[in-house]
Amino acid sequence: SKGEALKKMGKLDQAIECYTQVMEIKFESRAEYEILGDRFFELEQYEKALQCYEVCIELEPEKHANCIGKGGALHKMGKLDQANECYTWAMAGEFQFAAEYEYFGDRFFEVAQYERALQSYEESIKLDPQNSSGFISMGNHFQEMKSGNHLKLLPSWFPT
Repeated sequence: SKGEALKKMGKLDQAIECYTQVMEIKFESRAEYEILGDRFFELEQYEKALQCYEVCIELEPEKHANCIGKGGALHKMGKLDQANECYTWAMAGEFQFAAEYEYFGDRFFEVAQYERALQSYEESIKLDPQNSSGFISMGNHFQEMKSGNHLKLLPSWFPT
């Protein structure tokens, strides 16, 4: 998309403007709003990301995964109690696909919710132990932590 190209070129203000114009379109698909919310989140436009995630919830209120993005935006905005409510509700769902838990893990890692990220990756691996993607995501993210002060959170089997 044009916004993505502008972002990659470092023209962040123009990318934000492009995504803001896209917000005016009324999509029927929850997925479109989620993608747009993720783009705003990447650009640290948390208020706009929150608006998109809230539309996701309006369109599919039963889908627990919708609350992960909302929780992340609230977390970045300093609204930690509201973010925790979203995270708790999101994780209360029962999910069929390992990719959903992997997505949760990635989102939790982005907002430094490392224990929840680890729990999500482990659920992903339990659902599909043959799929290396959950292992790779967990390994990549927690490898970054080895240089930080978070080693105590790593699973005992994780190489340090």
